[in-house]
Amino acid sequence: MPTPKPNPFHSADDHGAPSYRGRNLFDADAMAPGHGAGDSAALLARLAQEVAALRAALDTSRQQIARLELEAAEDPVSGLLNERALKREIDKAIAFHARYRADAALALISADGMGTVTERHGQRVGCRILRTLGDRLRGAIRSCDVAARIEPHRFAVVMWNAAPADCERRLELVRAALGGMDRMLEGRVCAIRIRAVATAIGPDDDSASLLARAEGLLDETASRAVRR
Repeated sequence: MPTPKPNPFHSADDHGAPSYRGRNLFDADAMAPGHGAGDSAALLARLAQEVAALRAALDTSRQQIARLELEAAEDPVSGLLNERALKREIDKAIAFHARYRADAALALISADGMGTVTERHGQRVGCRILRTLGDRLRGAIRSCDVAARIEPHRFAVVMWNAAPADCERRLELVRAALGGMDRMLEGRVCAIRIRAVATAIGPDDDSASLLARAEGLLDETASRAVRR
């Protein structure tokens, strides 16, 4: 019987070495001695736990970021947006108007007499009234509108879908909602008078020019009140 020729791909040192014929050479469990199906399942379970923990940590971080963004945009006294957040909303309305020619307006509201309230009845009463003004203002505007407190006794509203003919009617709703605040003081002599104006948003406006125009209109109402 003829002697078999040696395989040129096998060396003499390969005798007794494990054969990987028919096995997946990329299978780590197959290549690593001592690692069986049980070890693979345990590894996968640990990885799944780590992934779940990372997802939970990411969700927590997102919630914290959202809360910080809200706190950074909110006026803590009135519960409305602050001036910085209002300017972002104005920029959005201006861009939307420029692109779609949609009607929008900016309203300014002044609560005259609040300084006297704080002087006579203290900061706590003044803050309570400002919070009530914020709540009433939010309730008097449409859900699409955005309200903010921009100065100690001054508020602003970005009014969406507000045609010029519609602005005065919506301002009357605001005046009615914010009126009668002196009744909060339980008969104490300290009336608060509400003044409100609105100006339409134009294609050439920016937040600074729009606020300046609204401020001018509000100053005119104060001058007319003094002349009466």
